[in-house]
Amino acid sequence: CLTEKLLTYSLGRGLEEQDVEHVDRIVAGLQRDKGRFSTLLMGVINSAPFQSCRNPAYAGGKPAPKPKPSQPIRAAKVARASHFAIEGRN
Repeated sequence: CLTEKLLTYSLGRGLEEQDVEHVDRIVAGLQRDKGRFSTLLMGVINSAPFQSCRNPAYAGGKPAPKPKPSQPIRAAKVARASHFAIEGRN
């Protein structure tokens, strides 16, 4: 169940019939390695569905655009200003 959920999350889509074989391989590896989480994680990462999926944000080799800064930066400046005011510096 955890294997299916992690693979679903990592693929960004629901599982399909062809994914069942890969889930079974990951589960077999987990049984062999006594349920080590690293085995689960590496099984998902090395699976063919994960290796073949592409993030649409990186299509064409272009990195995803950076988000524009907003309120959190202003809040950090206010926090820094209040820190100096507490210490008696201006």
